[in-house]
Amino acid sequence: MVFSFTGEYMHSTELTNRGQTEEIGKNFNPDLYWFDGDWEQSAEKWKAKEIRKMILDRNPSAIINSRLQGYGDYATPEQGLPVIRPRDKYWELCMTINDSWGYQPNDREFKSPAKIIKIFAECLSKGGNLLLDIGPKADGSIPKEEVTVLKELGKWTKKHSEAIYATEGGLPAGFFYGPTTLSKDSTILYLLDQQDICCREWNQTYLEGVSETLLEQ
Repeated sequence: MVFSFTGEYMHSTELTNRGQTEEIGKNFNPDLYWFDGDWEQSAEKWKAKEIRKMILDRNPSAIINSRLQGYGDYATPEQGLPVIRPRDKYWELCMTINDSWGYQPNDREFKSPAKIIKIFAECLSKGGNLLLDIGPKADGSIPKEEVTVLKELGKWTKKHSEAIYATEGGLPAGFFYGPTTLSKDSTILYLLDQQDICCREWNQTYLEGVSETLLEQ
């Protein structure tokens, strides 16, 4: 049996996409729209340009992710941390806390708090963000392994908020072995010591080309 994604089916899909997006905008007026699965059809068939216009006509400050066939605002690499800084000005790594999206009781491959913190720090260093997927159970509770990771990540971000929020991506490769961030006014450089990531510390260390003492946060 062959299914054709043309004619009445595509017309129905276009109406559904636009209708649901319009309904969400009317009832909730989101600040962020996160699309997925755009690779199944072209931008023309998805009516991506029209959907973007409809969203921004209602909320000019709304942000749209990249999965709208070229009509989004930021890139969304998935599962693999970029080796080099992406070319996109804005980007966000989408990653699972284990190996599966959503709740999968048989998936026990949970990433450690230290690994999640390291991935998050690398995203910051490359000017990006981390979208971390967790898997609540049917009753809404979160598995204890995931709770542990989230609590440790929360402790780390709270302690080092100055080096995380309102900062920019740090140094290019070759100047420091580890993640770095830079304050918006370019007066403070934050360095993450890889050896102490498990202890959630930003320590005094050495930077190529700098002779002055670096202060420990």
